[in-house]
Amino acid sequence: MKFKFAFICLSLATCATSAMATTLKLGPDIELIVVDGRKVPAPLLKGAGSLELNGGDHQLLFRVNKTTDVRKGMKEVFHSNGLIATFNTHNQSAITIHLPDLSTPKLRKQFKQKAHYQLMGDHNQPISATTDRITLTEADLNGDIEKKMIAYNSAALPASVPALTALPPSQPVTPPANDANAEPLTPAADKTDPFILMQYWFQKADQKTRQRFLQWAAGNDGQ
Repeated sequence: MKFKFAFICLSLATCATSAMATTLKLGPDIELIVVDGRKVPAPLLKGAGSLELNGGDHQLLFRVNKTTDVRKGMKEVFHSNGLIATFNTHNQSAITIHLPDLSTPKLRKQFKQKAHYQLMGDHNQPISATTDRITLTEADLNGDIEKKMIAYNSAALPASVPALTALPPSQPVTPPANDANAEPLTPAADKTDPFILMQYWFQKADQKTRQRFLQWAAGNDGQ
């Protein structure tokens, strides 16, 4: 499989889509974790309804986080296993992750065991995808999840992508037109440096998503 590494930019539903890009629409229950081997910082996805993928092959790692009613006045959050999907965006302007009904404990248990879902393309038609699931712990999510995905892709598993076993150096990110004096950013050689990673993804975000992130950061200052 010829794998094209993603150039990703966070966007809102109202943002224009480039001619070569496919919009991945993110439902409120979807937590996107890794795209094409790269961890996506969660704060920059807050308020973003979609992201843009270059044409070609892609691999996602995500999970479902769904708030459910346990009993009257009490709620809990259902977390699925880690879900991996490998697919091609060819001839698709938009792709949506379509989840099954998860309204009952039985359905949620079945989903955690088998994780049936579909990627839907244009005209609400399913597109071909190879899927798998992995166990995710809080240590995985807070640690080097990229390393876990490298191990997965090295193991010849159903949705493995051999091209992602060794990630190439990231290409510089061109600053937006309204920030022409800014220097292009690349992730640090040490991919665990949170400051450099946040700078990298911040410059890829649209202006409204940047503002949401700054508001979130201000509200969490000192915590």
